[in-house]
Amino acid sequence: MIVRNGNGVTLVATVAAVLVGGLATSASAQTFNTSAASVTCNTITKGTASISPPISTASTGTAVIKIKATLSGCTVTGATPSQPTIVSGSLSATLSTSGAAAGCAGLLSPSTIMSGSTFVVKWKTASGQTLDFPSTTTSGGTITGGVFTPGGSFGATAYGQFTLGGQSIVASSAFAGGTPSAVVATSQDVGNLGATCAGPVGIKTINLGIGTLTL
Repeated sequence: MIVRNGNGVTLVATVAAVLVGGLATSASAQTFNTSAASVTCNTITKGTASISPPISTASTGTAVIKIKATLSGCTVTGATPSQPTIVSGSLSATLSTSGAAAGCAGLLSPSTIMSGSTFVVKWKTASGQTLDFPSTTTSGGTITGGVFTPGGSFGATAYGQFTLGGQSIVASSAFAGGTPSAVVATSQDVGNLGATCAGPVGIKTINLGIGTLTL
């Protein structure tokens, strides 16, 4: 490409080498087939679950839960060729749920994830690696609440715990060979959750702490 500046001096810019270099870099990326693979991530950070309407003594057992979290500490099995390196995963979900017990007891009872809900993890791989599909999407399933008591230095302190199960991986997803499941503990202890639920506003947001997710 030839460009002339204001003084009429000809400047020659060689762009071909840049373009060829870019193509070479792209071509060198290794793509991993994950159709028979699964991934497990054991670190959850920046995790929140926003609930509408808030869980309170007046809850009817139906709610929309919006989940955001960053996943790391991920291990892949069953990919071809050898296992890719997952740097992180970005989880975003909007779950319409029903069937939980009314009132604050709904925190401890199972609820069904309704049709039309979305649960998507977008994956970031190591440099030079790509997956056959950039994300994993699931549908259906249930959420069941419970209590997590870590013991040890925590003594008798108990936290909330939520388990996801029964989900299906939709077509055109990475890690189609996995069986989706997740369990996560809350940052709030059960005393805080109970008091907030019984309060005038109810529980609008639950902070997610330690957990593990498999897809």
